[in-house]
Amino acid sequence: MSYQPPPTPAGGPPRSTPIPGASTPLVGDGLAPTPGAFLRTQDMGTPGLEPPPPVRKVKKDRNWGFWLVALFIIIPTGLGIAAAVWGVLAAKDAVDKANDVTDTIQFNPLGDGDDSGVSLLVDGGPAATVAALDAAILGDPTNFVEIILYPGYAFATAQDPIKLDHLDRYQWQSGAVGAPVPQTNDPDATSKVFTIAAVNWDAIAALAAEAPRVAAVEEGEVTHIIVNRDVFTDVHDVVVRIYVSGPRGNAFIEATADGTFIRTL
Repeated sequence: MSYQPPPTPAGGPPRSTPIPGASTPLVGDGLAPTPGAFLRTQDMGTPGLEPPPPVRKVKKDRNWGFWLVALFIIIPTGLGIAAAVWGVLAAKDAVDKANDVTDTIQFNPLGDGDDSGVSLLVDGGPAATVAALDAAILGDPTNFVEIILYPGYAFATAQDPIKLDHLDRYQWQSGAVGAPVPQTNDPDATSKVFTIAAVNWDAIAALAAEAPRVAAVEEGEVTHIIVNRDVFTDVHDVVVRIYVSGPRGNAFIEATADGTFIRTL
């Protein structure tokens, strides 16, 4: 038996509330939407807001930094190169002057083991040799710590005119002065120097010629002469030592800078 709605009262208004039935849709009736269909029906945007503009990369200005670094590198390098060039030119000028002095000096030919082999130690040899050294080595005048004369060559140790504790050794041979060879620094170098003007080279040459006889060395020959300051005296006088050698013995003569004989040892 099916449900029958009650009859409308006679003379009354029609019923406003619908009676549930097949024609009335119910909440939850029908198929549920799929997740994709549901999302397509939603407004996921945020009203009033827009996406931010893309961020621009700010390019750093490196021009100032680059030039500062370049200046710190280029300026010291340029100064160093200029100083090196000046040093080379100064050394070349000194060598040229020494060669000019040497060209005006007449040396006797070196001997082959006989008496003529002492040509740089007697006559005008000592004076000419030290003049060439003084002209070639920096300093006006050059401050020498030691000069050693041999029959055919010479050595000189001199003080740097700027860095006073710096010493360099030079060799004179065949009329030319070689490049400096650095020596151990000496903080007391200033108290040990002398100039060639402090020595009477002609008197030293005359004493060297008589040295074998004065030293009483049989068949002796002068091998070398050393000039420096005597560190064992209070005033550090310049002292000259003339060395004599022979087959039966050796000795040396000690003399003052003016050629005065002191003793034989």
